[in-house]
Amino acid sequence: MLAGEVMGLGEVSASTVPKMCLTSPPANGGTLGTRMFIPRRVHASIGVLAAVTVGTAVATPGSVVHTGHSGTIRLEHPSGFSDVVIDLDAGRSAVVSTARPLVEGRVHPRRNTEGAITHG
Repeated sequence: MLAGEVMGLGEVSASTVPKMCLTSPPANGGTLGTRMFIPRRVHASIGVLAAVTVGTAVATPGSVVHTGHSGTIRLEHPSGFSDVVIDLDAGRSAVVSTARPLVEGRVHPRRNTEGAITHG
């Protein structure tokens, strides 16, 4: 609660801010270790905005977590890792998705009397 007041956020005891991230040296081959704190609990991973923010700090000379890395930055967290791509020169960032198939299926579209597929 005091942190929110010091940051100029006002009274935050019933809010989800401030969100804070502790960092550490990587333990599993990543670029940086992270632990996200959403008020009153440790987050199991790291959110997209937080990952981009921390990744940008990793790539920014002079920041407290600058490692000299740029391009793809791997942020370790309790659930595994999140990769972000930071390009400071171009002013761009991206989150690398490691989506996996959740379901596999077959679609049987409707056909009209001539055998053509109909829509709707």
